[in-house]
Amino acid sequence: MSVQFDILGSEWPVDADGCHLPPAPMYLNISNTNAGDFFRWLDLEVADYGEIPARELAAILRRRLWPERRERDDHGREGSIDIHHNGLTFIEGSREPGRLARYAERLLALAEYAGDGTIYWY
Repeated sequence: MSVQFDILGSEWPVDADGCHLPPAPMYLNISNTNAGDFFRWLDLEVADYGEIPARELAAILRRRLWPERRERDDHGREGSIDIHHNGLTFIEGSREPGRLARYAERLLALAEYAGDGTIYWY
């Protein structure tokens, strides 16, 4: 599962794969685990879906990306593979330090592009 961010009501042109997605520098689709860490890093409520005015989100992101705050609590995550006795395998990917800030940069580009619009995630 993953969480994807977009502008509410956006109508992006169809890309080469036939999808309506934001351009690559503004595209953000992250795993649920990383999304939870990202929301906590931004001091926002963790949610699988939601929305926020783009200008409000942009202000939150800009403050979090200040040099003195940017690296705080963005240490990365160790990956793991758990094989249970019933045969189920759970794989959790790793994340290198600094990745949450890079997510924030992409989301900030999307929020700035949205202007007075609304950013939503699902």
